[in-house]
Amino acid sequence: MNSISEDVNQVRLDGGPAIMYGIQTLITFRLLVPLMFIKSACIGSITALFALPILSCTNFIRQLRSFHKRVTVCSRIFYPALSTLPRNLFRNFWL
Repeated sequence: MNSISEDVNQVRLDGGPAIMYGIQTLITFRLLVPLMFIKSACIGSITALFALPILSCTNFIRQLRSFHKRVTVCSRIFYPALSTLPRNLFRNFWL
């Protein structure tokens, strides 16, 4: 029973903030975008919403490069340690 309650607590600690931040982001977006259009459609809304895809694309590219660097480092460390049979099997995946 103790391990079940600890598992539930860990899920609550890990998943709770993610769910709450997601809900907060959606509510804020639904409330503020119409207000920006009401205040000034050109300055507030279009310029702010135009930057979102650019920021998300640059963040995606940055994360992809970081992931590629980590995979390259891990492959340099662990690839020589493999025996010849797995090395021949995995050769097609690394090239």
